[in-house]
Amino acid sequence: MPEVMGARDDFRHLVGHRLFGRLAAMIRPRTESLLRFAGLSVWLLVGVSQAASAWPPLPGVPRLAYLAVQGLVFGLLAVFAICFWLNMRAIPADGDSRHRLLLLLVQAVSGLLIATDLMYIVAAEAPLVLASRRSLQWLAGQTVVMVLWSLLLAHSGVFEGLTALQARPAETAFAVTLLSVLAWQFFAFCAGWFAAGESRGQRELARLNGELVAAQRALAEASRLEERLHIARELHDTAGHHLVALKLQLDLAQRVAEPARPSHVANAAAIARQLLEEVRVVVGRLRERQDVDLVQALADLRTAIPEPELHVEVAAELADELAFLPADLKQILYRCIQEAVNNALCHADARHLRITLGRTNGDLGLRIRDDGRGVACPRAGHGLTGMAERIAALGGDMTFVSAPGEGFQIDIRVPIDREGP
Repeated sequence: MPEVMGARDDFRHLVGHRLFGRLAAMIRPRTESLLRFAGLSVWLLVGVSQAASAWPPLPGVPRLAYLAVQGLVFGLLAVFAICFWLNMRAIPADGDSRHRLLLLLVQAVSGLLIATDLMYIVAAEAPLVLASRRSLQWLAGQTVVMVLWSLLLAHSGVFEGLTALQARPAETAFAVTLLSVLAWQFFAFCAGWFAAGESRGQRELARLNGELVAAQRALAEASRLEERLHIARELHDTAGHHLVALKLQLDLAQRVAEPARPSHVANAAAIARQLLEEVRVVVGRLRERQDVDLVQALADLRTAIPEPELHVEVAAELADELAFLPADLKQILYRCIQEAVNNALCHADARHLRITLGRTNGDLGLRIRDDGRGVACPRAGHGLTGMAERIAALGGDMTFVSAPGEGFQIDIRVPIDREGP
């Protein structure tokens, strides 16, 4: 009884540990999400400040002019938020894009016209949506623009210095305020720079981890092939030795007379039986094909690759059949899934990859879909071509579709009511 209770406690501890670990992983915020919500928080604070300063309207201001100005201000605020959200959907970017640069430029213009605080968001966003070298050029350009804009505001008499410097000379208030703005802008840029570096490092680590898992499996396969080669050599050496001995005994039986002949025949029969038994053992081992536990292999792949997050769905009517599928079919399906995961890691900027296994008109259906950037004109490279060739060798077919912003989807159909290998 104590052993049963101890085992039950161990089971509860294991389940609890995994459950709370999974919940902790779910609620742990991503760096990119924190940056998005931090930027929107600053934007919201600026919006609230603008609303508070605009109400109630100043006396003597025409109502139509007041509504026009406030409409322009809050319209620019809305445009800034939309551009920021669109630009921060898939970060950090791996290369330059005119689309991203245009969105950043619209935000910068809106920030200059509304509030300096918005320029801090732009500075932090630049290294996340632009390549490293281009983001440094953007920071230099934004710094020059901020200096020129501040000079223009000071010349126009509408430059607002820090509250603590109101009693100081205008030149001192201007210089200190400008330096403060530039310092905070540089600080925001550095925060975005380090966040982009961390995210790119995590993505590269995930890619290398996936390659490591594939290399480990390839190494295991090479080890199995080496073992088969060793068995083949053993078969050759063993069979060759016994065949030579058998031939010798038969030759002797033909040449010698009675009563020595039965002894050689009996020896030949014994050698033949031993040879047959050893050949059966070795050939039996050679006939064993590599089998893949597809569900476990996908679970291992999901554990090894933190991003994109893998979601595996196996239809109920297929779950019990997976273990009995032909070994070559399971092996090829797993290789296709590996190739799709590698493509998502290297090219798609995907956050989620959904793998679905089920029945399609009696055949096995495999769908692999990511939520990455997608492409306008999907074309089959070496990886997709190799996948299609493997599936065609099984009598199946493969199709793929994609669109910009819609991810990439691969559909595979393979007949499974066929003779095993």
